[in-house]
Amino acid sequence: MIRIVALLLLLFSGAAYAQVVGPSCTSSFPCSVTVTGGSGGGGTAVTTTQAPITYATPGSTVAVATSSTAVISAGTYTKFFTVCTEQADVGNVWLNVSGGAAVVNTGIYVPAAGGCVSIPPPTAAVTGISDSGTSHLTIQGG
Repeated sequence: MIRIVALLLLLFSGAAYAQVVGPSCTSSFPCSVTVTGGSGGGGTAVTTTQAPITYATPGSTVAVATSSTAVISAGTYTKFFTVCTEQADVGNVWLNVSGGAAVVNTGIYVPAAGGCVSIPPPTAAVTGISDSGTSHLTIQGG
């Protein structure tokens, strides 16, 4: 991934050739990659560093009732957002990622009994509603 980004940076600089120098970023983060290039031996060096993702506490759980229930606050995650129902849950969950009240059969559907959904991180508050009893959403995000 880092090498692709570095090569794209080089393409936009208009250089005739490229050399990517640096680790492959498979064992440690963050890591740096230097791209050198040009049309005659000189060229410019571009260094880019991939920042690590910070993760939420694994297994954060929210009990979602048959009325609209707050799941996460606005802007909680910026990299990714995944929710799963627990295996024992019998109620499906619907999510509203626009900050409003959740409504059954509207929004993002998370199936009962271990269903999972991964979506881009919402910028607004997320609410959820179960169609049968209390369901438990396990949340993971970064």
